[in-house]
Amino acid sequence: MIIKLIQPKMCKRPMDSGLKAQMSPSLGLLTIANMLQDKHTIIYENENTAPINYYEKVDIVGISITVDVFPRAKDIAKKFQENGNYTEPRSPTTTTITVCKSRRNCQIF
Repeated sequence: MIIKLIQPKMCKRPMDSGLKAQMSPSLGLLTIANMLQDKHTIIYENENTAPINYYEKVDIVGISITVDVFPRAKDIAKKFQENGNYTEPRSPTTTTITVCKSRRNCQIF
């Protein structure tokens, strides 16, 4: 299975520098990538350092969400939906959105 994990672009606060976004990768996504790398192909994309490839063929897309990037994460999920992928947020305080080709192919992290 090909799994794409995405960290949306961080919202910069007045006291933040441009360096913070590059030095603060999502440890949750990196942990998931490490746990699954032996059995699956993992693609990690950090929007703070490079644009997202919405057209790459993948089975699942996981998006790391914090309150400040939630609007951007919704936009990312919508673009994947427009490409025929299924999206489904999980947990009352959404921390990850999983994007799948179908409900049957879906794994939630």
